[in-house]
Amino acid sequence: MIVRTLLLIGLLAACGGKDTPPPAAPRSEAPPAAAAPAEVTIDNHELKVPGTIAFDMQSGDITPESLPALEALASYLTTREDITILRIEGHLAPGVEDEVMVSGALAYEVGKYLLGKGIACQRLLVAAFGSSKPYYDNTTPEGAKNTRITLVVAELRGHPVGGMAIDGNSAVATNLCSE
Repeated sequence: MIVRTLLLIGLLAACGGKDTPPPAAPRSEAPPAAAAPAEVTIDNHELKVPGTIAFDMQSGDITPESLPALEALASYLTTREDITILRIEGHLAPGVEDEVMVSGALAYEVGKYLLGKGIACQRLLVAAFGSSKPYYDNTTPEGAKNTRITLVVAELRGHPVGGMAIDGNSAVATNLCSE
């Protein structure tokens, strides 16, 4: 307190006894803060990633625009080891031949990506649903949005979540450890 009082007296003396402090020294501009990384959230046992997970439907490859979402997901899973099984669900709008197999192949690509990022295969389950679980009315233009990947926490700390079978009652489910 004494040091602070002495500093204040010194400042007042430097200003000729006036009550206004001397002008502040020019500050260098700090670089703009980096944007915080987008976060993964959980809504009713479903992981919501920032952005979208999309595919080139000709090749089945994950699009480059999907990489930030997948990076965020891999990072999140690395910190959340209590999520013991993540079900990666593949869904399609109707009209694709072999839709269950195609939806499973898309989900499988996401699983392979996560394996490459160090997520243990025992924690990943790929499930194919084809067009059996639409979010949108398939008779409207929004029906195309039914082609999607859904990420569901199926097991937490070794216990099933959400009152559903670990595989979500999928017609086709694959454990990635068999690869």
